[in-house]
Amino acid sequence: MTGQSPPGALRVATAGIAVVGVAFGMARYGYGLLLPDIRATYALGSGALGLIAATSYLAYIAASAAAALLVGRLGPRVVVVVGGVMATAGMLLAGLTGSALGLVLGVLVAGTSAGLVFPPFSDVVADVVATERRSRTLAAISSGTGYGVVVAAPVAVIAGREWRAAWLAFAVCAAAATAWAAFVLPRRAAAAPPTT
Repeated sequence: MTGQSPPGALRVATAGIAVVGVAFGMARYGYGLLLPDIRATYALGSGALGLIAATSYLAYIAASAAAALLVGRLGPRVVVVVGGVMATAGMLLAGLTGSALGLVLGVLVAGTSAGLVFPPFSDVVADVVATERRSRTLAAISSGTGYGVVVAAPVAVIAGREWRAAWLAFAVCAAAATAWAAFVLPRRAAAAPPTT
């Protein structure tokens, strides 16, 4: 976005809400929403289902730990976009696979997204949002998880036994959110935050 004015608080907030919504509300929590039908399809026991969930959580923790280093090296926009791509790819894999192993890999890849997409927004907001709007903007971005679940839950209910279709619908949402974030977020931090 070189040569253009930095994005306003509203655009940053919508990008944040969108990617946080798909990364947390769908990529991380989608597994739990679809769990009963996944269990029936693969005849998995409680231990195996819990292990898959734990794997996703560990991926999230590892990605969160790596996010600060990655933001410093690559910039916030790249890290957010990588997180969105991971959400999209992981949910596509979970929706297209015909095996429990493919599901595990999909959930693992998708799980990394939440750890990558949220931390960079503190830098983005500090760089391009006016001081008096920063708290509200970050609060709005944090609410993205709730919006994601609000969208994901009825999709999961409607999909029912066709739970793979829900993963694919989530992946489409993730791709759209990632594209919006890539468009909105600056390639480089602004030299100084706006004052109005």
